[in-house]
Amino acid sequence: MAAGVRAALDAFGPDVVAADQQVLAGGLMAERLGVPWATSATTSAEFTDVLAGIPRVADWLDGVLRYLRSRIGDPSRTADPRFSPHLVPVFSTPEFVGPDARRDGQIRYVGPSIVDRPAGSDFPWD
Repeated sequence: MAAGVRAALDAFGPDVVAADQQVLAGGLMAERLGVPWATSATTSAEFTDVLAGIPRVADWLDGVLRYLRSRIGDPSRTADPRFSPHLVPVFSTPEFVGPDARRDGQIRYVGPSIVDRPAGSDFPWD
């Protein structure tokens, strides 16, 4: 995915990148190119210490993230690519996430991204 993200960033030349939390290449490529980036977090699953009880898995994940940064990010940086150091809009609330919800300075709980459902379609069900 990194090559395609790099090509898009080179072609478009954005001033800022908004990257989904699950698309690590977005933040890492922006980091490599020196472009500020925001993480769009549509799930709150990683906003508590979900790996606290399984430290070997946490260590493994840290190693994978370091490896990805060395290949496609800026090796001199240290931010977790799942959480932009610039801005992380989280489509939830700290009350829903729970008492241990991360509240780092760049994290903004903006509530759910819910809109009214559109009216029924005129799909030809026959």
